[in-house]
Amino acid sequence: MQDSSSSRLRRAFPSRLTTSMSVSRFSTKNGDRYALVTAIPKKHIDLLLASLRSAGLTPLSLSLGIAALNRTIHATNEPGMLLFATSTSIALLIHADGGIVAIRSLPDVLEGENGSRNVDGTALARQLRITLGQLPEEIRGNLRTLHLHGSPGISGKIEQQLSPHLERLNLDLNLVRDMHLNGASLNLPFTGNVPPATALAADFLTHPERPLEYLPPKTTQWEVLLNKIASRKITVFGGAAGALALIVILAFLMQYHTLSSLDGEWKGMEKTVGELEDIQASIRKFRGWYDRSQPNLRILRTLTTAFPEDGSVVAKSFELREQNTATCIGTARDNQALLAVQNRLREIPQVVELKTENLRGRENIQFTFTFKWREGGNNDD
Repeated sequence: MQDSSSSRLRRAFPSRLTTSMSVSRFSTKNGDRYALVTAIPKKHIDLLLASLRSAGLTPLSLSLGIAALNRTIHATNEPGMLLFATSTSIALLIHADGGIVAIRSLPDVLEGENGSRNVDGTALARQLRITLGQLPEEIRGNLRTLHLHGSPGISGKIEQQLSPHLERLNLDLNLVRDMHLNGASLNLPFTGNVPPATALAADFLTHPERPLEYLPPKTTQWEVLLNKIASRKITVFGGAAGALALIVILAFLMQYHTLSSLDGEWKGMEKTVGELEDIQASIRKFRGWYDRSQPNLRILRTLTTAFPEDGSVVAKSFELREQNTATCIGTARDNQALLAVQNRLREIPQVVELKTENLRGRENIQFTFTFKWREGGNNDD
């Protein structure tokens, strides 16, 4: 399993503590593959290892005793269902194709105080039904027998309380009394109250591989050296990152100081700047009246000089649009007087493209003509 996958799996657990994980894989007959991911908080593992080392013991494996008990009666390639009971706890395990499918603790099915515990058969049947309902159909359909391990007292109570519910669960109950390690060269008889730790130790001698293993991998001297080198690099990189962070903080402080200083200067000149902006707005508004060149007035003055002083041709309106296109609307006594005005306009170099747009009447002629004004232009008509 890749490190990134392990990290994602750890984040999926409700505990935020560092965990020691173990993955049990199994498959169904139709080829579907599954994996059961279990984890134990690493602080629990560390405490157990410290206790063993203080006793002068070297641990070879850390696993669950119920997994070892399961292998004492089940063929590893067939789905199996195991219920392990003591006076203080009841655990359930289901396995298939050599892998653990489900493992649960059922604390709510025991009633009363230690020493006189009773079994709630209805609660136990409900938990079994919930667990079976969560299994893949290929595995659920092959589970027919519930194997019960435990001391005679508690096993008898479970058998008595669970029997009325077995038919609805479609299960048969097998009360395990003598257990042997399947296919093992080591053949030790066990009774129903065998401690899980004893079964785990015996199973380890014949099946070194563990379906669930939580023992942290051993660290070699080479890995220790690499970890030291990595820690030094981390220290160097950490110092560099800290220095960079300090530089960034100082840069922000300097920027803040500069902005504060500029803000103070602006507050000192804000009123004066506002007055200057008002004056500038007034200048922009009235600048046209103080411009000596005044192209609009020059065009109007030129047009005025082309009209006769006797009033034979009168301009009623004059409009100058974009691109210096001028439109003149007026009246003329006769056509000859109007032609004389247009001829005088054509003699002006800046007047080009003179056109008569509208002409009505024989006397008191109403006319509209347009022309374009071009600085330095020549008469094109």
